[in-house]
Amino acid sequence: MPVFKFKARDALGKPITGEMEAENEQGVANTLAEKGLYVITVEAKPDRKLVERITGIPTEPRIRSFEMVALLRQLSTMVRAGIPILSAFDLMLERASSHRLRAILQDIRDSLAGGSSLSQAFGAKRRNFSPLMVSAVEVGEATGNIETVLTRLAAYKEMEHNLRASIRSAMAYPTVIFLVAIGVATFLVVSVLPKFEAVYSRVGVVLPLPTRILLAISHFLQNYWYFLIAAVAAVIVALILFKRSTTGSRFFDRLWLKVPIISTFTYKSAVLRFVRAMELMVRTGVDIILALDIAAGTVGNSVIERAIRGAKENIRDGASLSESLVLADVFEPIVVQMVKVGEETGTVDELLSLLASDCEQELNRLVQNLPKIIEPIMLVFIAFIVFIIALSLFLPIFNLITTLKKI
Repeated sequence: MPVFKFKARDALGKPITGEMEAENEQGVANTLAEKGLYVITVEAKPDRKLVERITGIPTEPRIRSFEMVALLRQLSTMVRAGIPILSAFDLMLERASSHRLRAILQDIRDSLAGGSSLSQAFGAKRRNFSPLMVSAVEVGEATGNIETVLTRLAAYKEMEHNLRASIRSAMAYPTVIFLVAIGVATFLVVSVLPKFEAVYSRVGVVLPLPTRILLAISHFLQNYWYFLIAAVAAVIVALILFKRSTTGSRFFDRLWLKVPIISTFTYKSAVLRFVRAMELMVRTGVDIILALDIAAGTVGNSVIERAIRGAKENIRDGASLSESLVLADVFEPIVVQMVKVGEETGTVDELLSLLASDCEQELNRLVQNLPKIIEPIMLVFIAFIVFIIALSLFLPIFNLITTLKKI
């Protein structure tokens, strides 16, 4: 259904703007008139989804994770203080720290002014508000417990933000070392090696195979560097497009579950997201089948996601949550056992919270140890590059000395 932007006035003459879904402009005007508003203008809003389908570029701005955490915490605080939702968004708009955040807040505020609920307004911004968030807010609205739901959502998004930040922080040092090693190697091959080549040619030294290979690479980088840049760009674009396809997504997700070190992070992160999402859904009161379906979409790995969605069908057939997780065959025994005990004692949410805390601590230990694991690998990689370049530079000199000794 198309979306229309409108301007109207209430009985006191106060201007009101917003957005509304309707069949046509007349439908918007009729709805506003029923609410006692005087319509000023109604115009169709550009179809962002159509633009995205044509260009492939998302048109909805994406706010940063720490901004989302702050948004949810501020909204929860203001709702708890008794401030109406619409007024809360007006206050947050005044203090918005970025243009992207301000644009999202304005769109949500307009939707609320047009008669939409908070869950509907969030649902219209799928790039920023996941199905988990929309469903949780919808249940909170139905039960009158919206401030508690918003607080729990803020805690969940903060967990996601901290997880990403810790992994990025752990990978920063190895990434810098890798880039520096590549840069130094490129400098030696492009700038230093050609000078040695001139010396060797004057002396008439027969160049060994490693030196000839490295010189060929040097000549290529000097004369055809633009082809290399184009090839690298083409490969990156091809990989991105392949990753976005269903086949490519499954291929990479399977790969990440098999590569040493990466597989541990991928699996532990998926389990943590799933357990935290299930805890949130259970505490909020979402139906267990819907909760499982929503939590499956948060794990970030299509292989694990498909297994969890398969477990959902087992629940429909009468299996318990713990039994369905066993049949999914992707979770460690401790996860299944904790859920089973929770079902027997009626404390599934509490045990999921304990399990999530254990997962977070384990992931934090892995992140802290990651540099210790990667540093030896990087040292071996750098030593190998240095050895190859040094061998190519000095092997001809050794050959020349050997030849002169024979004379």
